[in-house]
Amino acid sequence: MTYYRRGGDLARAEAARALANKHPAAATKYDRVDQTPKVYFPGLTAQRYWPSRNFEVVRRLEEAFADDVTRVAMMDDLDSLIRHNALKRLVSPSAPFRPPSKAANADGEGAWSELPLYDGREWDAEACALAPTLSRLLQTADGRALPELGAAPPPDSPRPNLCGTPVVATVLRLAPGANILPHCGVTNRRLIMQFALQGSEGVTFTVGDEPHSYGGDGHAIVFDDSFEHHVRHDGAEDRYVLFAILKHPDVEEGLYG
Repeated sequence: MTYYRRGGDLARAEAARALANKHPAAATKYDRVDQTPKVYFPGLTAQRYWPSRNFEVVRRLEEAFADDVTRVAMMDDLDSLIRHNALKRLVSPSAPFRPPSKAANADGEGAWSELPLYDGREWDAEACALAPTLSRLLQTADGRALPELGAAPPPDSPRPNLCGTPVVATVLRLAPGANILPHCGVTNRRLIMQFALQGSEGVTFTVGDEPHSYGGDGHAIVFDDSFEHHVRHDGAEDRYVLFAILKHPDVEEGLYG
């Protein structure tokens, strides 16, 4: 199905999807040829991009960045992370990555790197100490995560993991010239927020066949990563974003647990 779709033969891709869905042992029955996560829940609203300001976390971050004092504190956090070489090389088995060069990806930091802040249950105290303002913007007044941030269910829960990853909030770096190649996320029960801190110019997201930019530093993209997507960095500076997994709004309203 993916082979035919990437080759531009949508008729054969749809035929492959229909045939697969008829198989009595099919574990997953997809509704679309461009949305094929490993764990798929039919009935959830499916759209590639979501209005970012519908989400409290985005409103909070964008308003903080627009404030001169808070923006300086956010940039001080980022400078602290860079100065301490806190972001480490990221390797994701589900997201193929093409660095700009072997040399750019050879050191400990790598061309694609991260510093996890929150795993769905606990905040990383050491990481949060290096980025106190960014961490605080993701938390409620009592230090808990904002309600819309994805959280893993208890270990004995029969439900599939909401996030599909042990990292819910993190800081990501992407070097100029790097590409994150086409892939789908783990499940359609989540959305992805990326808030541009620095170096967003020249970065293009493509979800399905829809390209999108951040709209400049201080702005966010919210997208459904269960659709096939990829990222190109054609800019000149390292891109730094605050990344968070959000609950799908239909899940928030009570569907699927």
